[in-house]
Amino acid sequence: MPFLSRSDIEIYYERRGEGPPLLLFNGSGASVESSALLIDRLALHFEVLVHDQRGLGRTSVPHSASAVTMGHYAADAAALLDHVGWTSCRVFGISFGGMVALEFAVTHPARVERLALVATSPGGEGGSSYPLHLLAEMPPQERAFVSLRNLDTRFTPSWLS
Repeated sequence: MPFLSRSDIEIYYERRGEGPPLLLFNGSGASVESSALLIDRLALHFEVLVHDQRGLGRTSVPHSASAVTMGHYAADAAALLDHVGWTSCRVFGISFGGMVALEFAVTHPARVERLALVATSPGGEGGSSYPLHLLAEMPPQERAFVSLRNLDTRFTPSWLS
């Protein structure tokens, strides 16, 4: 199994397919394993490089998980590109991975040939994704309501009722 050792974590990654190089950033809670259908579909047209982000899948949990920033996620990806020998590539980010892809594009612009963002937001003041850690603290009925609402912004209170 391929791993990249960084100072505070071991990053699991895979390469699939043939074609132009494509770096894939998964969404919240997704792993290489859980995203296999998407990865395999993209691998029909690209050489896909995908990794389990910090604390997910087969990548280890960083020593100081509370201090992790988007910059850490972007730096992990840059190190991964160095590790596999890619100077630049296409970048695809979905959901939370889109936020990471944006950070990667801002901090490593010369490495991004094209950028595709799917079902994401810029985060921060521009509108962040829902703070998923708050869901765990909610009663089950409220968690279900909020989760459904967050699934698609068209699910307004009147639609849900």
